[in-house]
Amino acid sequence: FFKQKTAYEIGVRLVVSEMCIRDSYDNVSELNFKKKELTSLTQNDLARLDEIQNQIDSLEDKLQSSVEQFHERESHLEQLKDQKASRQAQRNELTHHYDALLKKREELLRRISPPQNSLRSHLNENAPDWHQNIGKIIRPELLDRKNLKPELNEFDTGIYGLTIDLEAVETTEETQSIDILSQKEEGVRKDLSALDDQLSELNDTIKKIDISIQHANTEKNNASHNVNELQKTKERFRLALKKERASINAEKDRLRATIDDEIKDAKHALNSYICLLYTSPSPR
Repeated sequence: FFKQKTAYEIGVRLVVSEMCIRDSYDNVSELNFKKKELTSLTQNDLARLDEIQNQIDSLEDKLQSSVEQFHERESHLEQLKDQKASRQAQRNELTHHYDALLKKREELLRRISPPQNSLRSHLNENAPDWHQNIGKIIRPELLDRKNLKPELNEFDTGIYGLTIDLEAVETTEETQSIDILSQKEEGVRKDLSALDDQLSELNDTIKKIDISIQHANTEKNNASHNVNELQKTKERFRLALKKERASINAEKDRLRATIDDEIKDAKHALNSYICLLYTSPSPR
């Protein structure tokens, strides 16, 4: 019933089968090579990744420079604050000294122009030299009293019958003469004027430092903002690089899956050709 194949036909079939086997084997080898190549990055892949990485590197340089600038601004601001604190301490010290001199001057003026009806006022008016006699022994707090009803007795040259050498007794500060008190008041007034000038100069210096602090604080805030913006931009590019790598890997996975399917088909065809070769009758 079946027409018997000739030796020529069988030979041709074998040759064709061997060629198909060889082609299928070469195809499988080529597909395996392509699959192996997918384990490394292509020039195009490297170019895409390098472009993003270069932007990240550039941002890193700018970020480092901005951070250094921020620290410089911060350090400058702290120096200005230290200068202000130092000037304020000077001002406080001068103000304390100024207040003390004011009180001293007020006290001197009180002694130079004592309240009316006080013992000091009575002595200044009626006994100009009282500082050299009774002033040396009287209790200082009595000089400001207004209820002592003082009267001078020209016949009484002692103190309740006691006579002492008042030249040997030093005059107290409280009972110094008006001339001496006036000289001291003049000196205190000059000191107050000098302190006033120093305080005025210090206040001007502090105001200038305050302005510098405001500018330095603005520069520091700007530098901080610049650092934050660069960090955000760097993070965006870092995420873009990560996304690009993931995209490349996903593409390679897709290609691997496609190649695996092609290898599977090629191996199936190879096995079919091999089976066909070994099941074919030998030519006689």
